[in-house]
Amino acid sequence: MFQGIRGNDLAVLSVEVMRLADPDRTLAEVVRALAATGVAGILVLEPPDQAAVDAADRSGIPLLYYPAEATLLRELEQEILRYIVNRRDQLQQKARELFRRFAEAALQDSRPDPVVRHLADVTGKLVLLTDPLGRVLSLAGDQGGSLGLARVTLPPGLRAEGGIQRLSLEELADPVYVMPVGGSPGPQGFLILAPADGGDRDLEETALAQAATALAAVLGRRHADPDRVRVALIDELLNGRPASPDLVRAQARRAGYELEGRLAVALVDVEGGDADTGRALAGGLKFAGRPLLAAVYQGRVTVILPAAGGQVVTAAESIRQAVAERVASRTFIGVGRAYAELRELGRSYREARRALGLARKLGLADRPVLFERLGLFRLLMTLADEYPAEARSFVDETLGKLIEYDRENRSDLVETLRVCLESNLNISEAAEKLHVHRNTLLYRLRRVEEISGWNLENPDSRLALHLATKLHDLID
Repeated sequence: MFQGIRGNDLAVLSVEVMRLADPDRTLAEVVRALAATGVAGILVLEPPDQAAVDAADRSGIPLLYYPAEATLLRELEQEILRYIVNRRDQLQQKARELFRRFAEAALQDSRPDPVVRHLADVTGKLVLLTDPLGRVLSLAGDQGGSLGLARVTLPPGLRAEGGIQRLSLEELADPVYVMPVGGSPGPQGFLILAPADGGDRDLEETALAQAATALAAVLGRRHADPDRVRVALIDELLNGRPASPDLVRAQARRAGYELEGRLAVALVDVEGGDADTGRALAGGLKFAGRPLLAAVYQGRVTVILPAAGGQVVTAAESIRQAVAERVASRTFIGVGRAYAELRELGRSYREARRALGLARKLGLADRPVLFERLGLFRLLMTLADEYPAEARSFVDETLGKLIEYDRENRSDLVETLRVCLESNLNISEAAEKLHVHRNTLLYRLRRVEEISGWNLENPDSRLALHLATKLHDLID
């Protein structure tokens, strides 16, 4: 209702004009609304009614009456008008001067630092320039360098477009001004002035706007390293930081990637491959004609897969085919579950790591291994990863005697047991898989019972042995 009014202002109000604009609104309602904006006082040009006086008393602000025909008021009005006109002229002149200074700084250096330093000098405050994800690109006005900020947490409500916003950041004690640095299709970064209070607001807003314009030109000239951009995006997605999903999507679109709908993480591990091999693979992966966000992250090719409508299996298979066309080595691929929220991709990444670990341990090369299809192995991998000592103890207690016997006699009773259990003790089927005679297999199973002490006729014994053989494959 009262846009542009700030705290400590004196509101001058004509009741007659107010009634012409809104006949139904009472002076008492206007007093309460003005009080909510934090004005220092209200001066009315007609006698106020008792309801307005009571509203002012309850709001704790002075309500002044000064007749409109008074000569002093007319002089005051003229002086205020002169001040407004002069102030506007001064700001326009200052804006032209600031634009010249910022433009010169932008032309003289390909880095944003000179523009940021100029803004800090003009305002006398701390100035930060961040990328769209909150990483600090330049900082000035930090006396003594005490902050040492490498990044700030941009709030989810931050608008990627528009003018200056007053916000609070976790890393700074006082509210700040934030100005998007324009770009297409999203902002190239954010310009931050801290603190928001304690300065000439008109001058600071003008300086921020002019500096943001100059920085848009500076950042627009920079040729970003595509691989570095991809790594930064993937790091932001998988570390679970509270960055705004809209800002991450905007940054991804700037780099040519879409992060809409359900997504999953896939990890690709090329046997014998190095970082150069991984970067070459990551830079050209596509699905349905669109590039996939991929980079070498923590030593493995990490890919963000589209998963809407069950696409994750098809997308994972397309990766396998693309890798097979480029490298001759064995390739292991682990895929996490799909999630609708970007903040859940860190979980999908951890699942993909487990699926990849299983693929490597079981030798499941050249095929995507999906975490959601691991079944019992999901529980066993959690046990092996999070409670390794307990898992090892269970295997030793259950299969220890057989493992030791195989080692000393170069036999394969553990493998015989595993195949038989997977065949549900179907002797003919297991013998065929092991390429041995049925009687040979029966003899081996008697030896398994004698050495281990387990009775294969007992369902609980079979379950314990089956779990132990699978865990043995994971931790051996």
